[in-house]
Amino acid sequence: MRLAIALAIGFALTALGCTTPNPDYPDMAACTLGERRCEQRDRAIALVCGRDPTDRQVLLEEACPVSALCEAGRCSPPTGAKNCQSQSDCAVSEACTPLVQPGLGTIAMYCVPIDPNGMAGSSPCSKDSDCQSYRCLQQSQGKYCLKACSADAACGGGRRCIPLSLTVTGVQATVTTCTP
Repeated sequence: MRLAIALAIGFALTALGCTTPNPDYPDMAACTLGERRCEQRDRAIALVCGRDPTDRQVLLEEACPVSALCEAGRCSPPTGAKNCQSQSDCAVSEACTPLVQPGLGTIAMYCVPIDPNGMAGSSPCSKDSDCQSYRCLQQSQGKYCLKACSADAACGGGRRCIPLSLTVTGVQATVTTCTP
C-alpha cells in the first residue's frame, strides 16, 4: 500500500513538473556510448555518442569535407577522389586531407574540394572548420591548418615537414604537415 501511495505521489509531482533532472546522473537514453551515425545536411555529418563538456551523454558532430561521404559514422572520401601524399599532388581548388578508407577503417590522404571559407595550409587556427584542409593540428608553436607534405622541399621557405598524430572520426593516424 505504501509503495502504491509513493508511486502515485511521484507520478503526480512529475506530471506537475516539480522534479528536475539530476545532473549527477546524465540521461542515458540519448544514445549508447561509442554509437556512430551519419546525417546529411548541407554536407555529410559524422556523429558519435560521447560526453560533452558538461559530461552529458550526447551525439557529438564532426562535419565531413565538402563532397565527402559518411559511412558507418565516419567521414570517407568522395567517389573517385584521388590519393595524395602532399598538397602539391592536388589541384589548386583541392586540399590533401586525411579521411577513413571505406571498408578498411584506416586513414589515407585524399584530394577533396577545399573549404572555401577556410584558411590556407600552415595558417593559425583554433578548430578544424577554420581550415581549407578541414584539419587544425596542434604543433609546438600553436595550432595551424594542415598542409600535407612528403618532404621539407614541399613546404618552402625553410619550413619543415613533420609527422603529427590526429584522429579522424575516431580513427587515429599520423600525417605529415608543414611547420608554420
